[in-house]
Amino acid sequence: MTADATQRLDMPEITKLSQLLRIAIDDATWAHQSDQYVLNMDWWHRSDEFGQPCEVCLAGSVLARRSSMSSHNDVVPDQVPRFSKAMYALDCLRCGDIEDALYTLDQDMSIPAGLVSKWDVPPLSDNPSSDEFAKWRDSLLKLANHLEEHGA
Repeated sequence: MTADATQRLDMPEITKLSQLLRIAIDDATWAHQSDQYVLNMDWWHRSDEFGQPCEVCLAGSVLARRSSMSSHNDVVPDQVPRFSKAMYALDCLRCGDIEDALYTLDQDMSIPAGLVSKWDVPPLSDNPSSDEFAKWRDSLLKLANHLEEHGA
């Protein structure tokens, strides 16, 4: 991986957690529909081996779609300093940990009134079926709506 491959993320400026989550949901949907990538929440961005698709998590799908990195690269958050806090925050959100996601982004730890600190997100198996993925995605979209309604 070139040193600047992940520094050129094709993303708008992120000002809200809900905005980051919506981008990641869109990119996870793209990865789920791709022949080159497969969703696996155990890996950030695991290179394809022996012709198998590259495995990506929610945050890894953003890297896969919005950077110039190859599917042949193994990547962890510390290798992507510009995006590492956002990657860790997305990892918290995929588990429904709103408070931890805010803390990871160095945002005010006081949870706005009405915003829950934990959201029920169903687990996602490796290489999920379309139905399982849709339920997971819908739960995350509801979470994004909840965040947006409360200014996060």
